[in-house]
Amino acid sequence: MTSTELLTSATTALQAAADAYNARVDEISAKMNDLRGIVGDEMTFIGYVTPNEVNPTRVDGGTFLSIKEVIDASPDAANVHVYLPSDATFQLDVNIATGRRLVQIRKDGAGANPILQPVPYLNVANNYSRYFFSRAGAIIFNEVDLDLTLPAVDGGTPFIVARASVVTYDSAMPAVVAVINATVTGIGDGRGVVGIGVGAMAQLGLSNVTLDNATGIAGAANGVAIVSQQAVTLVNGGVLNDGGTLGQNLIKN
Repeated sequence: MTSTELLTSATTALQAAADAYNARVDEISAKMNDLRGIVGDEMTFIGYVTPNEVNPTRVDGGTFLSIKEVIDASPDAANVHVYLPSDATFQLDVNIATGRRLVQIRKDGAGANPILQPVPYLNVANNYSRYFFSRAGAIIFNEVDLDLTLPAVDGGTPFIVARASVVTYDSAMPAVVAVINATVTGIGDGRGVVGIGVGAMAQLGLSNVTLDNATGIAGAANGVAIVSQQAVTLVNGGVLNDGGTLGQNLIKN
């Protein structure tokens, strides 16, 4: 190969490399200009719970066997949409840590609200129910009914309501929960949507919700509680909170 041919070949290779580099720069620039949209897309995770699915896909936008599978498969701090089929009852039979995620548990389909039913269990000699454990994230139940009617394992011992409510606390961290277009049903044993302990904080939003013999924030006297409500119906002894002193460690409208 002559020196001219070598120079031509090198020039061609350098031009190809420059073109590839410029194309990559253009691609990165385009992404930087739409960074908000890209982050929104990448950090939104969708899963459809289909317990009888033979071959669940377990990928974003696909099918999963349980709520826990969807949450565990999503990135931390993601906006997670968990869809439950209408006209179905789901037992919460394991504690689920949601981390820093915004978890939205929603109805899929035009039928009746799906029902989520936490399962009681014994922790040493204490009655607990399975729960969601939120740390600097938030949980929304949208058109999903909450059923707190399963009895305690040890009928002679009351529930530890801070660990027997649907969402429980982390010390010194806020538990942020919303319930929308749903019914929360209890049996008057103190269990609620959110349970808080000493040094904890809870913020509960309720919109078009019925509390039927159930509690909004359980253990409100233990920490700091905020309740915001719109179109809430209290029946059969249902209450927004148990305990707490309005204007001190309790705020509600």
